[in-house]
Amino acid sequence: GDFRSLQTAWQGAGEVVGQIVFDGEREKGVQSQLRSCAWLDCSIHVAMVAFDFAERLTGLYLTELQSFKACGTRRQPLEEVWCLAEGGEAGGPVNLKVMDQEGLVLAQFVGLKIGRLEGKLRQCAAVDEWVEWPEAPELDSSVEVLRPASVKELHTAIKARMELQTRLCVVAKNDEIAGYLRTLRLEYPSWEVTCIQSQDELSAAPKDAAEEDWLLQDGNWSVRRLSSIELHPAVCSVSLRGRGELSMLELVEAERVEPADGYVELRVFAVGLNFRDVLNVLGMYPGDPGPPGGDCAGVVTAVGKGVDSFKEGDRVFGVAWGSLHAYVMAHSSHLR
Repeated sequence: GDFRSLQTAWQGAGEVVGQIVFDGEREKGVQSQLRSCAWLDCSIHVAMVAFDFAERLTGLYLTELQSFKACGTRRQPLEEVWCLAEGGEAGGPVNLKVMDQEGLVLAQFVGLKIGRLEGKLRQCAAVDEWVEWPEAPELDSSVEVLRPASVKELHTAIKARMELQTRLCVVAKNDEIAGYLRTLRLEYPSWEVTCIQSQDELSAAPKDAAEEDWLLQDGNWSVRRLSSIELHPAVCSVSLRGRGELSMLELVEAERVEPADGYVELRVFAVGLNFRDVLNVLGMYPGDPGPPGGDCAGVVTAVGKGVDSFKEGDRVFGVAWGSLHAYVMAHSSHLR
């Protein structure tokens, strides 16, 4: 399923209503039965909304289902479904109905139980690493090769080739171009786009299209792989060491400080990133916009003197300048 498709959820006494919306353009070409699997999976996410926020952070999974019934079929893929989850009090079973825009019941889950992962969870992250290829790949000169000088130049070239989507190879001179191509593949998974990170002037692409990311350095070829590393508790922040490129953002160690009078300290769980922040990092925003990240959501970890509207453990959201931090300060009047 796709977590992004769960658009909105409303929680009331003993029930949760969720709206699942699929982007028709992004889902173009997806088979109807695959789309059905996606919205069924998203429907179970609606039932998980009923659990306490702290429990959801520890991980939930489906433990039991008494029965499932598909009430009808659709010839055309659905763009939107609605889910009603009832029950779930004190860890009890949940009954879930999935309906179309007109209220027609499409599927029913009866006796659905959700459990919590026990034990200490490791916080991990996926990082890039380059694995040396044993020999130089065979090259194909029939593939179109682009050598853009910037992301803007690449974007213009991609838009011109959007309809045909024939195989393409891009020689990336920097990480921003390579990152753009990874995003492009996520949006258009059927488009074969090979990336070679190199300063060399190449005119052919590796014949093996299965490998999408290559590095050519000092005559040696490598392929990109993801590896998992365990994250240890740390206080860190995303710092902007300069403006002009996205690569100016870097993860650095930080320190926690006591909140001043009228302020609270938040443990940040989500940050709102807007176009203003993009312009800020690229150095295109007029004046001095300050650090990126202007609003966030999280949990109160400390309160300063004179604050009686919040206490430790409260879940809040609001304005907190420079909120790309593990912990951030915000004035209590700017939070809800």
